[in-house]
Amino acid sequence: VIGHVALSESIESDKHFLHPIVRVMLKYDKKIYLRERPKEYFFEVGKMCLAIEDYVNYGENVTDAVNRILANYIGKTKFQPRFLLKYQHSEGDNKRLNYLFMVCLDSEKVLKGKELKGGKLWTETQITENIGQSYFSNAFETEFEYIKSTVMMADNYCNCKANNFQI
Repeated sequence: VIGHVALSESIESDKHFLHPIVRVMLKYDKKIYLRERPKEYFFEVGKMCLAIEDYVNYGENVTDAVNRILANYIGKTKFQPRFLLKYQHSEGDNKRLNYLFMVCLDSEKVLKGKELKGGKLWTETQITENIGQSYFSNAFETEFEYIKSTVMMADNYCNCKANNFQI
């Protein structure tokens, strides 16, 4: 197999490989749902971050990965993830290729599921007040600048229905 590497190899190799990760921002009523990074994550455990994140599996494309990940966290839904950003993120010895997606929710019910519990909805102001205080993950702080200048700004200028929101 050429062009693929095992997840364990990419984690252990000193920045040689970029293992793709799908991150999904859940947005409801102009707020972003964040929760603490779980214990099973490799780094920044306990820091506030996007609630949904997982690696792209071997042989899987990013679109299939985001659909699989949403099904695992939320179950089969009518929500259509919107691609926002692709970027490289380095953290210590770990270098990742992140794909950021957004799902606009029309109800808070989805956030009550067992896979997502323990988080809360944050306003732009609350996030801005806590940036740089070592409260959020580095990946989220990197993404938030983009989110703030696109998604959150668009909220101020349009009256968009949850699933019809477009960037």
